[in-house]
Amino acid sequence: MSENPKFKEDFDSLTPDRQKGYILHIQQAKQFTTRTSRIKKNIERIFIGKDLHDCVCGLSKINAQMRWFAQQILKDLYFKIPSLLPSP
Repeated sequence: MSENPKFKEDFDSLTPDRQKGYILHIQQAKQFTTRTSRIKKNIERIFIGKDLHDCVCGLSKINAQMRWFAQQILKDLYFKIPSLLPSP
């Protein structure tokens, strides 16, 4: 952290629980190379303020949008063609 002040600033801006999660995840590695690789893999997550288990790929947002879109289509079908769907 002393080498990169922005990293320290972003890490300090995380909630205490997120900080603890990252620290535990990194400390659980026994080898120095594994610890280093875990830090490198998670730097981007820390910069954007995400937790270890938060989605950063955007698929969860897309899936939510697709579910909403499918629900709208089903509602339209239900109201436009009620004879094709079973009655509630």
